[in-house]
Parts: sequence; structure tokens; C-alpha cells
Amino acid sequence: VGVRAITALTDRVSGLGITDAQSGLRAYSGYVLPLLSPVEDGMGASTEILLKGVECNLRVVEVPVTVKYWGLDTSTHNPIYQALEVISGIIKYVSMRHPLLFYGVPGAILVITGLLIGVWTTQLYISLGRLNTSLAWISIGSMMIGLLLCFTAIILFTMMNVIRQQK
Repeated sequence: VGVRAITALTDRVSGLGITDAQSGLRAYSGYVLPLLSPVEDGMGASTEILLKGVECNLRVVEVPVTVKYWGLDTSTHNPIYQALEVISGIIKYVSMRHPLLFYGVPGAILVITGLLIGVWTTQLYISLGRLNTSLAWISIGSMMIGLLLCFTAIILFTMMNVIRQQK
């Protein structure tokens, strides 16, 4: 179940249409190895390599293989830790490659939501003569978190463009 979920997430991000993102059996041409060098350690490296291959417009071909494990009933790694490690690697990869989408869109949604709640709170104050502090705090918090996400998106987008231009 975990491998299927990770494969579905990897496939959603990459668009490859693969059936197993965690297969450790891989073959590469010598010239692509420097392009695919993973930053992640452990199980997250497998999906990172696939995502980097897509980013570099490399052809990824899945070939069916049969694997038999003799003497091993289960993995030696904790499956929950392993899944979290892979998912966090995918999230980190996507957030660094598409910061405006990953941070900016939720940030803008939170800012707009905070403004709408602020307008509603103001209207309630004008009509009832009392301030609903819960709504006011939700409005302020939403706008602050939204602005923080928007600034994060802009800073990461700028940094990634500077890094890309230096390559």
C-alpha cells in the first residue's frame, strides 16, 4: 500500500506513468549520472532521481522484472519512517522547483481569506457595535501566515533563478 501511494504521488508530480517509483533496480547511461546525483539520502533518493530525470528531459523506460527475496519476510526499515522520508523528499523537491505554486498560491488564498474575514468582522462590528475577537484573530493570523508564505515564495523563486543562471 505504501509503495503504491508513493508511486501515485511520484507519478502525479512527474507525469511518467510508472508503476513502481521505489524499485532499486535502475540502469543509466554514463553521461546522465552527474545530472541525476541525488541530494536525498535513503529511500527518498529513488524518487528524486526520477524527478530529476523528468526535469532534464531524459527518457525514462520501465521494464518489468521478477524479484524473489529468499529468507526475508519484510523490509528491515520501519515502513512509516520510510514513507515519511520519501514523501518529505518529494515535497522538498517540488517546493524548491515550483516555489510560486507551492508557497505562493496557498499564501494568496490565505491573504484573501483573511481579508474577507476582516471585512466580515468589520461589518459585524458596525452593525452590532461589538467586536468578535475570534474572527479578528483568525483574520489577522490568516493574513500573516499568507504574507509569510507569499514572501517565502518570492525569495525562493528569486534564489532558484539566481542559482540556475550561475550554472
